[in-house]
Amino acid sequence: MSVSDSGVSVLMPAYNAADYIEKTLQSVINQQYTDYEIVIVDDGSSDTTLKVIEKWQRNFPEKIKIKAQKNSGVSETRNTLLSLARKKYFTFLDSDDYLDSDYLGKLVQAAEENNADMVISGQRKVSNEGELIALIHYPVDQYPGTAMRRLNFAGKLYRREFVQNTGVHFQKQNLYEDNPFNLALMSLADNLTILPYEGYNQIVHVGSITARKITNNQIPYKAIEETVRLVSENKNLIKDYDLFVYTLLSFFVFFIFKANKN
Repeated sequence: MSVSDSGVSVLMPAYNAADYIEKTLQSVINQQYTDYEIVIVDDGSSDTTLKVIEKWQRNFPEKIKIKAQKNSGVSETRNTLLSLARKKYFTFLDSDDYLDSDYLGKLVQAAEENNADMVISGQRKVSNEGELIALIHYPVDQYPGTAMRRLNFAGKLYRREFVQNTGVHFQKQNLYEDNPFNLALMSLADNLTILPYEGYNQIVHVGSITARKITNNQIPYKAIEETVRLVSENKNLIKDYDLFVYTLLSFFVFFIFKANKN
């Protein structure tokens, strides 16, 4: 398949998301920026998720691409999505979250104006009813410390060629797989652009896995070790190695608190 020198691949892993994914898809279709593709990998859903996205594909065949696979876990699903991305940039969107209508346009504009490897913006954490739970905002004058510690996918845009050249991918794990991935790319990016903007809405589900205490075997040690190795081998490319170490330590402090959560 040919690749494009413009546009955004919106990469969406989907697993048993039939109750949420239509709102998610509608938020992409509503984007003011129109040079995008939606790439969805259904990871062996046991509900009607695949039927729902197939219905949307019939309505928007030029925009939506679908791959169905047997259940392989979120990390393998994200690696598959990376291999299917064909636009200049890509962004991840979880199948129960949604975007403001100016989201893709804002991030692409920032990337183009700054020749950025990555663009990082803030996010809203909201309830199922849309009630604001938390606002993550990055004032530009606080760059880069606050942004480096926020290692999830919300609010981030990546230049596909940059990610391919680093060789960064997802280790086989199904919890906090985003943290080592983003830590490596933030550290290796030659140009990291921060936006004081929030257009990604992350649904916070009561009782979700990431809201609970964690056990030792849920901490992604192997992926973290791989990230440390990769960054250390390319230490000459890192603009602020001390910041990388600081962010890595804050990452472990986070797990200490999660492991001892009441």
